[in-house]
Amino acid sequence: MLRKMVLMALALVVLAFAVGISPPRASAANSTWQYSSSGSGAEAYFTTCYDWPGPGTVCTDTGVYVGEFVYKEDGTKYPSTTMSFYQTQYKYDRRGNWIWISDTWGYGDASLSIDGKLTYATASGNLQLTTCTPGRRGEVNCTDAGMKEISASWSGIGDLVRSKSNSHTISQGYKYSSHNSGTYRDASAQVGGMEPGVQYWASIYNSRWMEVYISHGGW
Repeated sequence: MLRKMVLMALALVVLAFAVGISPPRASAANSTWQYSSSGSGAEAYFTTCYDWPGPGTVCTDTGVYVGEFVYKEDGTKYPSTTMSFYQTQYKYDRRGNWIWISDTWGYGDASLSIDGKLTYATASGNLQLTTCTPGRRGEVNCTDAGMKEISASWSGIGDLVRSKSNSHTISQGYKYSSHNSGTYRDASAQVGGMEPGVQYWASIYNSRWMEVYISHGGW
């Protein structure tokens, strides 16, 4: 459960930067910066190599995340419904060394429908994809992989799980506090038009996250 909440929090931070929210800046005078987010989302992760593959077997891991959140920074609201997609391919040689083959990823606006009890979710987005592959001399080559419509659906299973966490840091230069609360339900998920392999995990959730940073003349 802790790993899931950490991943949710990280996803919220990534989306916050994507919609243009900046972290607090140092100030010569006392100042207060406040940030909060609230909303719902769903995520799913799959792999074609759930068990250890044989040498040379190409494995594909796929992740889909979608969230509908309202971000608020110092009183200004930033509504956002977005989807991110990530797919990596790799293999192992006879000595067990991991060999990267490619990464394909994309991010963009999406539509999302989630019921209040987190029993189902559906989402779709038309994403601009980028594919990166290793070069012969160790460089990474990235190319435009075109637009692709990604759709996914989730069916909730099991009980609702509620969690809450608080963090406080006090120093001579600043005071920081964060509060996170959320509810999630495990789910089974499908990605339209794909056979991504065995589901590693999936969930539907809603969450609230708040941060307050008070500067006493700088960081």
